[in-house]
Amino acid sequence: MHLIYGLQWVIYNVGILLTIPIVGHALQLNPLEIATLIQRLFLLTGIASLLQVIFGHRFLLIEGPAAPWCAAFIVLATVTGDTGGSMATLRTDLQGAMLIAGIILIILGGLGILRRMLSFFTPTITGTVLMLIALQIGGIGVKGIFAGLAETTLGAKLLLIPCVVIAVIVTLSLRGKGLLRTVAIIMGIAVGWLIYRLGKFPALPVENSLNDTPFIMLPQLFPWGTPTFNPDVIIPLVLLGLVLIPNAVISMNAMQNTIQADLPKKRYDRGLIVSGFSDFLAGLIGSVGTIPYATSVGLVALTGIKDRLPFIIGCLIYIGLGIFPAIGSFIAHIPPSIANAVLIVSASPLIIYALRDFTRCSLDNRDAFVIGLSLLTGIGLMLAPAETLRNMPIWIANILGNGVIAGALICLILEHVLLRKPKEEKPGLIKDMLF
Repeated sequence: MHLIYGLQWVIYNVGILLTIPIVGHALQLNPLEIATLIQRLFLLTGIASLLQVIFGHRFLLIEGPAAPWCAAFIVLATVTGDTGGSMATLRTDLQGAMLIAGIILIILGGLGILRRMLSFFTPTITGTVLMLIALQIGGIGVKGIFAGLAETTLGAKLLLIPCVVIAVIVTLSLRGKGLLRTVAIIMGIAVGWLIYRLGKFPALPVENSLNDTPFIMLPQLFPWGTPTFNPDVIIPLVLLGLVLIPNAVISMNAMQNTIQADLPKKRYDRGLIVSGFSDFLAGLIGSVGTIPYATSVGLVALTGIKDRLPFIIGCLIYIGLGIFPAIGSFIAHIPPSIANAVLIVSASPLIIYALRDFTRCSLDNRDAFVIGLSLLTGIGLMLAPAETLRNMPIWIANILGNGVIAGALICLILEHVLLRKPKEEKPGLIKDMLF
């Protein structure tokens, strides 16, 4: 059963990995290059997650490619295209920038920066950020489902599949006994996939593009060429790495609350060091940066599985998928509508964790402004057309282009600067921490 549980860790997060082709298209990669990019991301996810659970924060949090990193790559590619720049040069610039960003995060983790920042993450901030993460992930899932509908004449029939997947997962999670509850995600995907096959829906584009992929392929260093170091790319990506630190802390705290375990402060810094190393590795192999997935909290909450062994097996499966792309293509064959349905399910528990954090706040007029302005601005930016940021400086576009980042920064500023409470009134998020 540990093998099945480990496979569940892989499939549960595959929906986010299936959005990577969007980055590949933005960087003007051909189908085979996009396939190998997915392969490298499988490998990076497995290595980074394994390092985290053994040497880093040691929580069951998948360390995978982050939507903000993907958005930053897309913004930079868009700007490069609009200005007539070389996309090949941008790709080597991205490799160099990720190397620099990773080194800086490793240094900050070594200096113990996170243990000094923990008091900044009050329930107001963690609740707001978790809510924004849930809304962003859920939004990606819904948009992904309906994007698939727009590309076919099957319409309502195709919409039925994600609805069935969600229904199976929710039913087994709430009413399933023993084994059925712990494999709810696998069962939901299996039923949805079976319906897709029996319904004779059209073959997925990825099935045709990966048919000629070799069975074994080791990733090469600097696949896009020798890294170059362009300040116009380094500065926004380094800033993004720093801005994502609160996201990592909040993901760790959410898992800590879920499994009801204390996390020594030093593990936060170890987690940052591993995340920095993962970003450095992303620069080496031409990949997107990573963060701990808050959605991992949802899997633990849904299945109740808190053992490390299935998680480690899942990490090894990810690594195997990265070394054997022909096998990895099997995972990539999961229809996007099914993967996006799992994304929606994975975001649901985060809503409850956010609401629980809000109940620890005073919920007075001051909190209404801190939470309300942060949430509404973040949600508004998620809905804003991407072209509205086209003429802004890249570092500003990277922040405003992601509602979670912008909302988190606004919340931090309101909570600790503009609408700061007297120190004795501020509820602490982390109490009785172990050293």
